[in-house]
Amino acid sequence: MSNTSKDAYAQSSFLDVQPTIFPHAPVRRLPPETLCEIFQWTVWDGQHTRKAKNWVVPIAPWRITHVCRDWRHTARGCASLWSISVWEDHTTDYSYCIDDEVDYVRKPYEPTEDLTLGFPAPALEAQLQLSSLAVLEIVVDIGDGQQAAYLKPHLCALVRESNRWSRLTLHWNSGPEFLAPLLSGIHGQLAQLRYLKFDPEYLEPDYWPVQFGDVFSIAPRLRGINVFNVNDDVPILPSQLTLPHQTLTHVRLRCPAHFIFGIIQLQADTLIDAALYIDEEPAEPLRLADIVLPRLERLSLPNSWGCGLLHLPRLRDLRLSGNLDEVPTIIKRSQCRLETLEIAYMEITGSQVTVLDAIFRNVAALSHLWIALPHGKDEELTTILHLLNDPSVCPHLASLELDVQSTHSGLEKSWAIIRDILQSR
Repeated sequence: MSNTSKDAYAQSSFLDVQPTIFPHAPVRRLPPETLCEIFQWTVWDGQHTRKAKNWVVPIAPWRITHVCRDWRHTARGCASLWSISVWEDHTTDYSYCIDDEVDYVRKPYEPTEDLTLGFPAPALEAQLQLSSLAVLEIVVDIGDGQQAAYLKPHLCALVRESNRWSRLTLHWNSGPEFLAPLLSGIHGQLAQLRYLKFDPEYLEPDYWPVQFGDVFSIAPRLRGINVFNVNDDVPILPSQLTLPHQTLTHVRLRCPAHFIFGIIQLQADTLIDAALYIDEEPAEPLRLADIVLPRLERLSLPNSWGCGLLHLPRLRDLRLSGNLDEVPTIIKRSQCRLETLEIAYMEITGSQVTVLDAIFRNVAALSHLWIALPHGKDEELTTILHLLNDPSVCPHLASLELDVQSTHSGLEKSWAIIRDILQSR
């Protein structure tokens, strides 16, 4: 099929757009450069997608090409406009599909139907051609094996362009039989990849280390990863997830503690921003040496289990919730000049009050403090405010934000303490 016929088929297959611009409208006088900027900010907002069966596919660039000749010419010449490919599973009882005569009609979703009717493979190939040499952002969210099978031609087309991928989001719970060809196809072809988000839900334990572990080892520009939901059933060792050595600057990890610390240990010299979600306290003490992160400036820590081994001399921004037991140890050992501290929706028990006191008395350079408490936590709020009313605690505090839903009597007591804080500082 020629490129022209592919383009024509791609548009006629899933679009029904009527020209809407009046001949003398002021927007007609905008230069192409301005139009390109406008297009970039409007077409990927989620409202310019169309449900095709149970898939949400982006069709806004194609809509733009049907408004008028000038817009068509401008849009087709804007490579970055075509650089995002999104495949998200939004399964519902009823979904939209295409009829020969009616654009989108409502009917029950039938898994045996060809999903390419929703966004045909030639449309994707035409989109990739229009993206020229622009780097690509790929989002693949696949729910089961049937859906993965329908998308095989689309995935193959994307894999052929893997050397242009800049951002890859992969949520996959359909089993390894469809993921294997994708991984083997992109191996060693990720020269532009800068960000990886991977949710390996339901991957078979024996499959992960061998097939996935070294896929991203040759990604010299990789700077950020977001890996969630790796559980203890997946016996992966940090050495088996082979990432480019010392290239990551940003990580978001929600995994068992041994996995998290294994990753950051291998990327210690380059990390600047980290969010470490440790959902469960390790059953056994972690047998790891102290981890020094010399460049880390921002840390989000929903739970501090096992984090006492971190040494963070340049930490400036710390966001906390959940268990704080090891936070004072981190701050004391790091000797950092913490400037911003956020504490979100934590339960403050008697032991946690002692921990908070230790935190506040070791952050002399703190200038901004934000605290959010669950509804009705009047006693906890009062306890925190009493700590802050001590002039020796956080002497350089310039900004205090409280996000609470207190009772009337609790607010009266809190405001009295806040007035004292304002007068003393």
